[in-house]
Amino acid sequence: MTQLAHHDGVIAAGTTPNDLGIVLCKYCLDMIGTLPTNGFKKLYGVCDSEKCQCENRKENGHGR
Repeated sequence: MTQLAHHDGVIAAGTTPNDLGIVLCKYCLDMIGTLPTNGFKKLYGVCDSEKCQCENRKENGHGR
């Protein structure tokens, strides 16, 4: 992988994207996965745990 030094001394990746995007569960904050992005990104989703799925149903008006 090629690395490029910027004027401020920070080293950045070259032409290949890195998995700098992370997907977190919005209820338990566990990491669900990563995404290839050109910069750090934090996205939220819902993990597969029953507790988080239940919270998501309640929040969306589909409570059981």
